[in-house]
Amino acid sequence: MTKKRVLITTVREGHKSIANAIEALLSQQYQVKQTPDNYFDILFRPYSKSIQFFPYIMYIPFFLAKNEYFNKLSRQAFKKTAYQKTLKDVLSFQPHCIISTYFGFNEALNQICKAKKIPWFNIVTDPRIAHSNLLDKKTLNLVFDQELSDTAQHAYNIAKDKLLVSGWFVHPKFYQHDSSEQMWRFFDFNPKVFTILICGGSEGMSAILKILPAFINSPKPVQVIIVCGKNKILARLIKQFLRSTKSLLPQSHNANIKVLGFTTKMPELMSMANLVVGKAGPNLLFEAVASQKPFLAISHMPGQEEPNLKLIKDLKLGFVEENPLKTIPLLHKIITYPRILKRFSQGITKIRNHNQKSAQVLQTYLKQKLG
Repeated sequence: MTKKRVLITTVREGHKSIANAIEALLSQQYQVKQTPDNYFDILFRPYSKSIQFFPYIMYIPFFLAKNEYFNKLSRQAFKKTAYQKTLKDVLSFQPHCIISTYFGFNEALNQICKAKKIPWFNIVTDPRIAHSNLLDKKTLNLVFDQELSDTAQHAYNIAKDKLLVSGWFVHPKFYQHDSSEQMWRFFDFNPKVFTILICGGSEGMSAILKILPAFINSPKPVQVIIVCGKNKILARLIKQFLRSTKSLLPQSHNANIKVLGFTTKMPELMSMANLVVGKAGPNLLFEAVASQKPFLAISHMPGQEEPNLKLIKDLKLGFVEENPLKTIPLLHKIITYPRILKRFSQGITKIRNHNQKSAQVLQTYLKQKLG
């Protein structure tokens, strides 16, 4: 029997992670294809490099997105950029359904899917809405939780029948993976020693550099994995810092620190960790939750990720501390008394179970639409 075809529209970074998660959830029942993730590079390029050194530049689009006239202009710009490329993908793949993981496609999809009579729906890629463009009034929106659904109805006038609570889409590997002896041997780590996974990139660079002294004078033995992604500058600065402190303070090291670049082994790395540290982005946060690890947010993307800080506290998923003068003592306290992390177990389990249902929600909806 020929599988029904599902097309996923996406872009780089976090949206791509969500697209990958959805593809993994659907690939057994459907023929799934993603669009190339570079369709909007021409619009992103002015920000991509600036964010590394001036993250607060993100306040500009966030502030402008509060203006409906700007939103209308931006939607038209995204449509103009995406329409022909997306139409080509649709004509080539002939999907039975389309899933959007980035709002920039939505104006084009409304026109294309109406003409081609293809059902489509929108994944809202923010657990606490940052601006109205993330929602679409003409199609179904899959949202993280009921609070977000209520906000969409009351603050953005989205009809109730255009909203479906799905949970957050996380790759199934984060739910399944256990740490292996091979990984512990690879890092020369001891499974009995407290282990921290720090995830960085362009946006979280300065915050990570500021907390490194916490591990130079750690009160107890600690193992640290720092994932720098594609940020070679961050990796180089960390390695230089570690070399200089080791030569100047040879007796002070109580930490075994490994620095990685881009890796596809994040589920395995999270399974090794007792604590995940990073920027308050929703994908990293909910991947940690799926791996049943508490989270420490040490930075956030100005504007759009500010609500995530409150979410972490409200749902009891971990700590929020962006002041390095307070983060370092907090890390020392956690390393010394790791049992304090148990306070987050109930909150993590609750949201983990909620998000794990996203696969069933998605598959049920597609079955209703496609048969």
